[in-house]
Amino acid sequence: MTVLLYYNTTTQPRSSALLLYRSVPWRTRYHHGRSDRLSHHLNVGETKRIAIATMLSMNPQILVLDEPSAGLNPHARRTLINLLRELPITMLVSTHDMKLVEELFPRTIVMDEGMIVADGKTKDILADAKLLEAHGLEKP
Repeated sequence: MTVLLYYNTTTQPRSSALLLYRSVPWRTRYHHGRSDRLSHHLNVGETKRIAIATMLSMNPQILVLDEPSAGLNPHARRTLINLLRELPITMLVSTHDMKLVEELFPRTIVMDEGMIVADGKTKDILADAKLLEAHGLEKP
């Protein structure tokens, strides 16, 4: 398991929440232009964007995410990565997605069986193939 910290303080979380909410296609050709699309008709990526927007609307100091890219197709995964890159908040993320880690987080903490086994710059940790392999992770 990998735990990451990311810092960005460029804008306010509530304004980001509104942008995220607006990014979900509530009107689709399948609904003939109606804006009455129900949340259970959203795909996984759209549902995750709404969940993150909901959390951001509460103005948290830290956003905690568990495996945020799990179950996403490549397009939705890329959309999520771009979205997380722009968020103006400290994030604590647990993930096995090393490509997401490489693209987003300057610092990585690797944990195994509840113990911290590495803590440092992401590029240094991802360059250590033996460390990654010993703890069930792969280079991106």
